[in-house]
Amino acid sequence: MNDMSMKIDGEEVYSQKNKVVIIDSGTSFNLMPTNDVRDMLKHVESSMPGVHCRLDIVPICTCVGIDVSAFPDMEYTIDGKKYFMPKESIMLKSGDACYMKIMHNPTLPFYLLGLIFFQNYYTIFDQENKRLGFAESIHAHPRVRELRELSEGV
Repeated sequence: MNDMSMKIDGEEVYSQKNKVVIIDSGTSFNLMPTNDVRDMLKHVESSMPGVHCRLDIVPICTCVGIDVSAFPDMEYTIDGKKYFMPKESIMLKSGDACYMKIMHNPTLPFYLLGLIFFQNYYTIFDQENKRLGFAESIHAHPRVRELRELSEGV
């Protein structure tokens, strides 16, 4: 993965560069190194007054009077192509808590994209040629197309 960023209203609030990424259909959420998740949460908190996040199995943020729509979208760049994870695919609200569908591990040296990625992108595992292919799914969240078009200036 060349780049992963989080954006709120098109403005980048967090970025990681040059990370190894693994695509795994057997993992429900995305998985990141713990230090990267902590760093990401600091940026989310600083860009969203009144939101406080803590690490549990997944990040849990306070959402008193805040809707999921206020949280950032994620954008991944893999081999020069952008892939979008809308906040609606990443966040889950229950009462006054918002849960990020991102797990973490302190010894993990890579990023893992799980089923929340597959919800929006059709993935082809070409084992014979040792390569992967991605295409926007016809079942993708409607905001994936919106984010792509904004990125392309359409």
